Amino acid sequence: MWSMGKIFDTPEVVRVYTGSYWNGALTNDDFQHMFEKDEKLLVRELLDLPRCSAERKINLVVHRIRLVKVHVCILGTLRGMTPYWFGKEKSREHILDNLASIMNDVRIKFDLSKGDMPDPEKFAQRLEKFPDFRVFPSIDRGLISRFDMLIEKDVPGIVSDAEAIASEARSGRKGMIDNLNQVGSNKRRKFW
Repeated sequence: MWSMGKIFDTPEVVRVYTGSYWNGALTNDDFQHMFEKDEKLLVRELLDLPRCSAERKINLVVHRIRLVKVHVCILGTLRGMTPYWFGKEKSREHILDNLASIMNDVRIKFDLSKGDMPDPEKFAQRLEKFPDFRVFPSIDRGLISRFDMLIEKDVPGIVSDAEAIASEARSGRKGMIDNLNQVGSNKRRKFW
């Protein structure tokens, strides 16, 4: 069981359910209580899958919005540091050499999360493909404020709508959960 950590690439501990999921009666009643308890937990988790899926999708959307905001700020700053006509190559080399400190300054200036910042070395490798940083868009403060509004106001509205829909769905499944609470002796239910 402990070696499953090598198989699953997640930071969370994997829940393993024990049980006897066949239609016949148990031949040995020693583990009946444990089987019934795990059966209830499994069905409850299956019933919560839509809610968990919606939460995961909303979290991914928020994460992407934050990454786009970070990239807009970094690329706009790099564009502002690049001269219009002369000295572009020297400026480009200076930016690539000092990218980590520039990114830290951008993080502080725009109040960005350290965890949202890209790896400076990988980012520098991708920037090397661009001969001129003036091709990047300039910083649009209106766009940045729209990103903040999305995260602060729009996404919580979506979350509350999703919770309302999930609560309606849960009330429809309440009968299934009530049936779980009435686990019989050796009588097995067919799930599929």
